[in-house]
Amino acid sequence: MKIKVFMLALFFFMTSSPLFVQAEETQNHYIIINKTTNKLAYFVGTELKKVFPVATGRKAEYTPEGSFKIVQKIKNRPYYKLNIPGGDPKNPLGPRWMGFDARGTNGDTYGIHGNSNPLSIGTYASAGCVRMNNDDVIWLFDQVPIGAKVYIVSSKKGFLQLAGDFGYKVTSSAITLNETLSIDININLDHQPFSLPKNNPSVLKDRHILLPLKPLMGRLGYQLTWDAATNQVHIANQKQDFTIQINKNTIHKKDKAIELDIAPTIINGSTYISPKTLGILLESQMNWDEKNLIIDIYTIPTPSIQLDNGTFFALPENYHSYVRNNRLMVPLKPIADQFGYLIQWDSSSNRIGLAHPQKNSTLSIQINQSDLIKNGQLYSLDVAPELQENSTYISLQTLQVWLDLQLEWNQEQNIIQMVVNVEKST
Repeated sequence: MKIKVFMLALFFFMTSSPLFVQAEETQNHYIIINKTTNKLAYFVGTELKKVFPVATGRKAEYTPEGSFKIVQKIKNRPYYKLNIPGGDPKNPLGPRWMGFDARGTNGDTYGIHGNSNPLSIGTYASAGCVRMNNDDVIWLFDQVPIGAKVYIVSSKKGFLQLAGDFGYKVTSSAITLNETLSIDININLDHQPFSLPKNNPSVLKDRHILLPLKPLMGRLGYQLTWDAATNQVHIANQKQDFTIQINKNTIHKKDKAIELDIAPTIINGSTYISPKTLGILLESQMNWDEKNLIIDIYTIPTPSIQLDNGTFFALPENYHSYVRNNRLMVPLKPIADQFGYLIQWDSSSNRIGLAHPQKNSTLSIQINQSDLIKNGQLYSLDVAPELQENSTYISLQTLQVWLDLQLEWNQEQNIIQMVVNVEKST
């Protein structure tokens, strides 16, 4: 009986002691840093308290990934490398340092700290540490205890899902972002960079990447009409007509309902869709590289080519025609193969030579140079040949000079009609 009373007393002493309470509180505090979005989330217990923008390593390997602990907390730490005292506005560590034990260190090498360059926040700029805005790091410093967990990842998941992956159950959020964070997507339009408006960025919402509908479809010549009564958006150009409905996983295209992976949604007054939904709208005019977060969009579908005898040959699916300076650009290699030309590539000069084994015909063009040499004669080109996705693209005028063709591009049917000089072709 005495032993039971002693054990019970010991239990109440341990659970009420400051050391026990401190250990329990330490376990309730944790930080998740996502290098993909350059955001830091601070959790206490079952609640997501705040999300902050951060800067991480200039190269992916600089900022370590994994599970760590806060082992140091220092106010106004000096920057010993350049002998800058703590508290100096030029000190790149800012006013607070929270060191974590990454890669076998003791918290003096890798840390969450302030900065002396606010413009770097949100970018990949550090030598491995995690930079914060100075006001943010001062606030976080006062909340986070020694021993708090730090998880660093590169992920397209939202913070709530990441917390679940690490074994935490989050039931509430004190922030108003609703897991909607801006994320940089590289968008190329006809092989040229395309920037979204600052008030309509691509976002990461509940682990899903979403794109603003209006700036993308508007740039491609589509008209968008909003029907407030039905929560529908009508999208149309001269050839196509679509209807999407907010929060519904279907899109209506040519009176046919197509299932979507993610329902369109409204964010800050604008309609957002997934990259796969954009692919359904544009069909062959878009490629989505999910791994590298790259979207390639082409303003026209790749046309078919009709020979003078009425036969067609289709360009391979991995080639995408596009428009440059109002000129249609087509891939050189499949056309050269079709007409029996051999290609020689000179990497030192970026020059391409073409020759036909059964014809006395040679051709030389150079990437990004507006000249063409055919059988020793110099021709001026309307658009210089370009190298895109490791393939050479040329304008229709270049193709016409090269093959002695008369070309007609039927934009309505998206067909290039070739009138070949029969005496010169075999």
